[in-house]
Amino acid sequence: MYIYRGKIKSDLTDVLFKVATIENHLKEYIEDREAFLDIKLIINELVINGCKHGNSLNPNKKLGIFIDLKEESIKIVVKDEGCGIPPECLKYDPLSVKPSGRGLKIVKELSDSFEIDNNRVIVYRNL
Repeated sequence: MYIYRGKIKSDLTDVLFKVATIENHLKEYIEDREAFLDIKLIINELVINGCKHGNSLNPNKKLGIFIDLKEESIKIVVKDEGCGIPPECLKYDPLSVKPSGRGLKIVKELSDSFEIDNNRVIVYRNL
């Protein structure tokens, strides 16, 4: 139905513009509003985390984005040029004042499958 594959420099303005373009395309195919909003949140959290934490907002580093939307599911892969996600970032404590790990926790909860492979996050979501 829809496939996107591209690289974006780690500049939040550029990234958010490109993500908005991708989301506009996805909106044409995903009729369920709740599912669309969940996917939009997943994509935003992954690209912002990749830019900020993986690539340290270095515009010379790229963020790879792959989206494969099928009729019943979507696969989202975001890869940064960082050294990977430390395990402590996956142990988000909602009672802590530190927001570290919150984005990945949100993504994990909204996904049907969530995998981290070094500096690449792979998400599957049924529609």
